[in-house]
Amino acid sequence: MPVRELLRQTLYNYLRPRLFLYVLVGVLYGLGVILGALGVGLLSKEQVDYLTQLITNFLAHLQNLQIDDQAYTREVLGSIWKDLGFIYLLSLTIIGLPGVFVIIFLRGFLLGFVLGFFAQEMAFDGMIFATLALVPQNLITVPVYLAAGVTAVELSWFLLRRFWHFPKPPLRPYVWKFTTFMFFLAVIASMGGLMEVYITPIFMKWVAAGIK
Repeated sequence: MPVRELLRQTLYNYLRPRLFLYVLVGVLYGLGVILGALGVGLLSKEQVDYLTQLITNFLAHLQNLQIDDQAYTREVLGSIWKDLGFIYLLSLTIIGLPGVFVIIFLRGFLLGFVLGFFAQEMAFDGMIFATLALVPQNLITVPVYLAAGVTAVELSWFLLRRFWHFPKPPLRPYVWKFTTFMFFLAVIASMGGLMEVYITPIFMKWVAAGIK
């Protein structure tokens, strides 16, 4: 079987029984994006003016801004690993599953807020800037967070059903499989984080020069 066909079949076999969960988690993330964008309208005029001034100053100095790549990499990857680590630990507790949903919702809320603010205050130029600043890495990290959320739901459901199953299904193989998959997701998400550090700033400087 060709590699392409094998990958397609593997992806199909993975997604088919989990389609409902992906829709559920995706709706939750999308709701966060929508509410984040709407949340911009709740800011006071003073808050809007303050944020606008920060952004204006940032754009004005972006071309000459020197970024400590190592420190920025630690910050970005640390944030991703922390979120995925919390998802991993919370899903092992069963009762922590709502916390997983909160993390996914907040990720969507933050994305929606930033996009909404730039679109509202800087119109088309702001929307282009925010899109190039946020979308490239999120094309990688968003699917990772959705997959992590779905996997967390599956594990919590397995642990919950295990209480009523006799004999109980073995726990260690399932947890090991879950741990391996979460590690795989962390590696993929790290690629998005590295893109944010080393590639996204190039797009940002290019667009900022046009805005000025």
